[in-house]
Amino acid sequence: MRDPAEPTPWGSGIACAVAAALVTAAAVISLGLTLLRVSSLFAVLVMAVMVGGAAPSVARRRADPVWRFVVPGIAAGAAVGVLAFAVDALG
Repeated sequence: MRDPAEPTPWGSGIACAVAAALVTAAAVISLGLTLLRVSSLFAVLVMAVMVGGAAPSVARRRADPVWRFVVPGIAAGAAVGVLAFAVDALG
C-alpha cells in the first residue's frame, strides 16, 4: 500500500497510461483487422469476448500503485481500438 504522505508520481504515471493506451489500441486494431479478413461476424464476436473478458481482470488491479495509471490507459486504448476497428469495418 502507498504511504499517503508520498507524492503522486504524475509524470511517470501519465507516461505509463499513454504507453499502455498505445500498445492496447495497436493490439486491438491489428487483431480486429486480421480477423476481419476471415469473417466480419467472427471478428466482432472475438473482439467482444476479448475486451469483455479482459475488463474484469484489469479492473481488479486499479488500486495497485503502478496499475492505477495503467488501467485507465488500457481502457482508453481498448475503446479507441474498438472504435477504430468499427469505423474501418463499416467504412
